[in-house]
Parts: sequence; C-alpha cells; structure tokens
Amino acid sequence: MNRMVNSLRPFGLFLTAAALILGLSMGIRQALGLFIPDMTAATGIGMATFSAAFAVQNLLWGFVSPLGGMLADRVGTGLTLALGTVLYAFGLGLMAFTQ
Repeated sequence: MNRMVNSLRPFGLFLTAAALILGLSMGIRQALGLFIPDMTAATGIGMATFSAAFAVQNLLWGFVSPLGGMLADRVGTGLTLALGTVLYAFGLGLMAFTQ
C-alpha cells in the first residue's frame, strides 16, 4: 500500500500544478464577462466594442497557442510558463489603464 502511495505522489503533484495553472489563467478569462456591464458604464465603451475585444483576444489566444507549444519544446516548459505569466500579467495591467 505504501509503495502505491509513493508511486502516485508525482502524479498528484503534476495534477495540482496543472490545476493551479489552468485555474489562474482560465478563471480570470471566465470572470471578465461578469464585469462587462460595470466596465461599459465606467468607461463609456459600448458592449459591441467589448465583444469585439474579447473576440480578438480569443482568436489571438488560439493563434499563439501552437507557438507557445513550440517554444516550450525548444526552451523548456518552466521558461515558457514564466514568460507567459509575465506577458499575461502585463496584458492585464495594460487593460487596467485603457481609456
């Protein structure tokens, strides 16, 4: 029994790390839609403009994802995750200062 628990430990660590990465990245994307009425009221930007911005974001995400996979194969997963995290945080910070 103890041997089985030890053999599952790396899988549990991998699963926890994957869940954290997915939860942090997708959680922000899924929650942004809840704030569209408040953002449109605060900025005066119409709903159609926000919808177009989200559509462009989703298209870019889809186009850049294979490039991220190629980068991970070339330089490693850790460096790719770090770079993606910095770029994602930069994009969220930039979004806070839009007019």
